[in-house]
Amino acid sequence: MAIEVLSLCNDSTYSASIQRATEVLAAGGLVAFPTETVYGIGANAADPDAIRRLRELKQRPADKPFTVHVGRQSDVDRFVADVSPIGRRLVAKAWPGPLTLVFPVPDYRAAAVAREIDAGQLSAIYHDGTVGLRCPDSQPACDLLTGVTVPVVAASANPAGGQPALCADEVREAFENYLDWDVYLHR
Repeated sequence: MAIEVLSLCNDSTYSASIQRATEVLAAGGLVAFPTETVYGIGANAADPDAIRRLRELKQRPADKPFTVHVGRQSDVDRFVADVSPIGRRLVAKAWPGPLTLVFPVPDYRAAAVAREIDAGQLSAIYHDGTVGLRCPDSQPACDLLTGVTVPVVAASANPAGGQPALCADEVREAFENYLDWDVYLHR
C-alpha cells in the first residue's frame, strides 16, 4: 500500500488532513505522525490486525509493550482508574512533552478504556500491571490523538535497531509501501 503524504503546514488543509488521519487510524490503518522529537507510527489498540501489523513493522516481540499516546493530560484518566497524587503532579509538570510515564494499574478492568474495547485487546495497552502513557508536545500529534476515538499505541518510526525518523522523507524511505498514512510536517 502506498504512503499518502499530507503537509500540515497549509492552514487551509490542516483540519482535513488531521480528520483523514483519524479515520485511517480508526479503520485499523497505521499512521506516521510527528512528535516533538521523532516521528511515531500509531495503531488502533482495539484492532488486533493493526497491532499485528505494527509488531511486524517494528519487528517487536509480543512481550514488549507499546506506549499509549494521548492528546491531552486529562486522557490519563481513561487508562488509569486511580492516578496517585505524584502521578497527577508528573502529568501536570511533564505533559505535553517527550516523557513516557509508566503507571501501575493493578486492575486494568477498572479503567474506562476497558469498557470501550474488547477485553482480549487490553494486552496491547497494559503489560505486567502497568501502562506506559505519553502526551507529545506537538500540535499535529495532539490534534490527531484527541480527534481519534480509539486508543492509540505508537512506537518510533524506524526498523528495529535503526535510527528513528526525524522527517517524513525518512519515514517513507524506511517503510515505503507499508504504512497507510503519513502525516507530513515540514520542519
